[in-house]
Amino acid sequence: MTEPKKTTAEPVKATAEPVKGTAEPVKGTAEIVKATTKPVKALSEPMMFKPKQTQEKKVVVRKTKKMLRLQRLFPECELLLQSDFQHVLHPTVNKPITLGRGAYGVVTLMKNMKTGRLCAVKTFQNHLRNAKIFKNAKLEIQMLTKLRGLKCVPELFGIVPAEGNTGVPSVVQEFIGEQNTLKTWTLQAALKKKILSTAAIVRIALSIVKALIDVHSRGVLHCDLKPDNIMLMPGFQNQKDPQIKIIDFGKAVNMADKPKYEHFRPKRQAEVLKRCYHIDPAVISGTMPYTEYSEIYSLGMMFMQMAGNQIPYLKYTGEMCVNRTLFKDQQWTMS
Repeated sequence: MTEPKKTTAEPVKATAEPVKGTAEPVKGTAEIVKATTKPVKALSEPMMFKPKQTQEKKVVVRKTKKMLRLQRLFPECELLLQSDFQHVLHPTVNKPITLGRGAYGVVTLMKNMKTGRLCAVKTFQNHLRNAKIFKNAKLEIQMLTKLRGLKCVPELFGIVPAEGNTGVPSVVQEFIGEQNTLKTWTLQAALKKKILSTAAIVRIALSIVKALIDVHSRGVLHCDLKPDNIMLMPGFQNQKDPQIKIIDFGKAVNMADKPKYEHFRPKRQAEVLKRCYHIDPAVISGTMPYTEYSEIYSLGMMFMQMAGNQIPYLKYTGEMCVNRTLFKDQQWTMS
């Protein structure tokens, strides 16, 4: 009877061994838990400053990508930093001085703190049609780069990478005005204030013709020639050869490119004809592209506005330009 008892006891011992064996993985899992707690402690130490560093790195990377992209697009244009510029405040109202405003952007007076130079900075505002704005800005920068060295065009100092969400760089140009009083004059403003003598008007008209010839010699059509886009340099009232600057090349055309036609719907055509009286109606209707003749039309409209009823021969010259009887069938040059 004693022998069967011994045989039944042996399986009990055998089953006890796996129990001990199953205890080992438990200890093993405990070690894993302890191991996972160590990295948590290690991460808790630099939590005060590490996220800030990574955020700053991301900003630097974004700025670097923007600047590299702009360098590829505008290799001949200097890249400037926004931090180098400061708004010039109006002496009485203590607000930034606005030099001009358009459909897509605003031109403000700023000072380059490194050079001490006053600049006209054109910033493109946030807009839904960012692609169109960027296209216009790119065109204007390319045209200004092509016209570098001409006295009749504001000097292009460079571009500033965009700070907002437009992705469109700001254009930094020469400030045209009195350095002390900060007063600026467009031809439109001077005509409205009636501060120009007959002699001064004629001299300015000749300066505009010379300037337009210089621009065309570089293969560029302005396409938006009007008194608002003619800046008068200081001393324009008394100079024998007054200096003028043609501004706003946002609609300019490269003569070497494909001819540019406008495509307005009938209702839109009527609105543009009424507002843009200085542009050849044949261009607005889409029957003719922008050419030297459309530039002469705009020049003639400007001459007629400048002459009024006071300068008959200038008015007559303007009418000849508008009717295309002046410079027709001959090269438009001036010796």
